[in-house]
Amino acid sequence: MKMIQSIMKFIKNFVLVLISIAFSLLIGEIVLRIYTDFPKFPNSSYMVEDSNFGFKMNNDLKDIDKLGFRNIEGKYNNYQIATIGDSHTYGNGVTSKEAWPYQLEEIIDKPTYNYGNSGNGIYSYHFLAKDVFTKNKKIILGLYLPNDFAYKDYICLIDFNNSFWKKEVVRLKLNPPLRCDSLENVNTKMDFVRLAIMKSAVLSITYELIWRPIRKTKNKDKNYIEVHERFAPMEIDLLEGFMKLTDLENPKISLVFSDFKKIVKDWKQSSDEGSIGIILIPSAQAVYLNALEKLNIKPNSKSKIEFYTQNELLLEEQVLNFLQKLNIPALSVKKNLVEEFIRNLPSESTLQFYPDNSHPIAAGHRAYAKTAKEIYLKMKEMSK
Repeated sequence: MKMIQSIMKFIKNFVLVLISIAFSLLIGEIVLRIYTDFPKFPNSSYMVEDSNFGFKMNNDLKDIDKLGFRNIEGKYNNYQIATIGDSHTYGNGVTSKEAWPYQLEEIIDKPTYNYGNSGNGIYSYHFLAKDVFTKNKKIILGLYLPNDFAYKDYICLIDFNNSFWKKEVVRLKLNPPLRCDSLENVNTKMDFVRLAIMKSAVLSITYELIWRPIRKTKNKDKNYIEVHERFAPMEIDLLEGFMKLTDLENPKISLVFSDFKKIVKDWKQSSDEGSIGIILIPSAQAVYLNALEKLNIKPNSKSKIEFYTQNELLLEEQVLNFLQKLNIPALSVKKNLVEEFIRNLPSESTLQFYPDNSHPIAAGHRAYAKTAKEIYLKMKEMSK
């Protein structure tokens, strides 16, 4: 009898504790929503939400114009080429003058406007391209293969019921995730975490003030693949994530790829010949794989790298074949990236070409710009 009473008392106390915690979290959530700007997307101190295309930059930051893009003020009214893309076009980890849009401008001597922003993707690019076409300008798209066809966070910020998107969805028969905050659209564990952070003020502030700083200093616990003594190791979580996000067997990825084809066909039909060019930006692991072959290095981990890049290589092939049929100039940056990578390869792995395992240093952007120049010359020839 005493044991039953003890168990019942324990259950009662446990339930009371759970109710207290839930009540405290609820109060905390309400207070944070009233008196702070939480919940917010991670890194939103420098990113601003836009219901038309997802993310733009806080224009209080250096080198950001009033429209939220990485350009000197006034350039929007005086450019000839628009570079559109995600963080690889924006230039994460490099200065504005090191990012490939600026390097391209210097090479071809044509005013270039950088429409790149972290986190954006296919649907963002469509809205921005439409703005460019109204000005009768040329576009070079930096298509980042590892995640541009994924259901990324930016999609959750786009209002597909506004006048622009309502019309485009019907006109082009697009299939965007109209309920992107649904768990059905979560691709990975990381997507679930990010979704929770975006929706909860308590989780959002916990991430921003506690978890993010800890995460910066705790890289030792990550699981890596050692490539070679002269190569930086690769983070397995990142490799697995990119593998999922380039899998055309995944119905979600396939759906976005299908919309991409509809969108690019529309660009082709609504612009002059030679107005569009595309550079395909590969993952760090794809560059590593090609560099290993060129250097005739055969590490034990090579088969693992091949495994993680197989979906990306198939996706690249399909994108290039599709663009070729449309007669849209397109090139992979891989060849030029591998050359720059080998040129910058240190004798020891202290200097990393990809400091965050994803975004390259300025030399990588030089490869992007070199490829973009090749594309531009093809576009120029077509427009004669």
